[in-house]
Amino acid sequence: MATLVAVLLIVQLILLSLVVNWVFLDGFDLAEMWPWLGLLLLLALLRAGAIGGSDILAQYAASRIKSHLRQQLTTHLFQLGPLYTRAERSGELANTLVNGVEALDEYISQYLPARNLAGIVPVLVFVVVLALDPWTSLVLLFAGPMLILMLALIGGRAKALTERRFAEMSWMSAFFLDMIQGLPTLKMYGRSREQAAQIGEISRQFGHTTMDVLRTAFQTSLVMEWAATAAIAMVALEVSLRLMNGLLPFDRALAVLLLTPEFFMPLRQMALKYHAGTAGKAAAERIFEVLDTPEPAIQPAAPANDGHPAAIPRRFDIGFDHVGHTYDGRQRPA
Repeated sequence: MATLVAVLLIVQLILLSLVVNWVFLDGFDLAEMWPWLGLLLLLALLRAGAIGGSDILAQYAASRIKSHLRQQLTTHLFQLGPLYTRAERSGELANTLVNGVEALDEYISQYLPARNLAGIVPVLVFVVVLALDPWTSLVLLFAGPMLILMLALIGGRAKALTERRFAEMSWMSAFFLDMIQGLPTLKMYGRSREQAAQIGEISRQFGHTTMDVLRTAFQTSLVMEWAATAAIAMVALEVSLRLMNGLLPFDRALAVLLLTPEFFMPLRQMALKYHAGTAGKAAAERIFEVLDTPEPAIQPAAPANDGHPAAIPRRFDIGFDHVGHTYDGRQRPA
């Protein structure tokens, strides 16, 4: 789907540059342009439909994957049994099961499509610009990897902060659940006010971490926007100079100017979605860490009378009939 969107975009922009050239330089009248204008409208509708279809499919895939993972996690935790869960904090497992799985929504529905577009659209646009104007392709060849390098450098810090935030959220969920479960005991010994102050301090610390993550995300977007704008301005300058000197035809110059922003647009969009990607990866690591935990080994059954191991069902019910208890000194059952 990303390839289709990229091809439709390139064809639409090249056709638009040709239509402008035919009208303003070659003097074509409106009657001659109607078929081409209709084709432009058709391409725009097809591209909008492809983008909308891609968004719908991505959201559907995210919903299916979340539902499947949630079911897998729940089933696997039951299979692991109390031997595993008593070594973990219930609040942390609940956070992984709820917020961790939910964090995959933006990762699947937004970050992955943006990453696919960032890997396909710039390459196709570069090939077309190389065919139209090799000199401009040199600017793109230099600016594109530079943007990716800056995203990788800043994104490394964003990844560490996002993983830290997810770990703090899991720990905070576990702490809150432990405190709520022990609230009667805390009130009995008069220690509930101290826990309230501790909750306030933990919340402030989590807020500081969240602001650090948002600050890094904004810095990433700012750097990408600035670098892309500078590269587009450089292309516009060199194309304009060669156009005025008669070294580049108008239709090719306009096509290059229209295509250059689309070369950087997927990279800028991926920078905006990078925070969602790192949050989804951090959650996925914890989710699959739980799923990869092996189930406890089942001890072999004792041999039956015929010498073969007795079959023990994995699921069975235990019931008691006519069982009661009466306290000392009382006649009625408890």
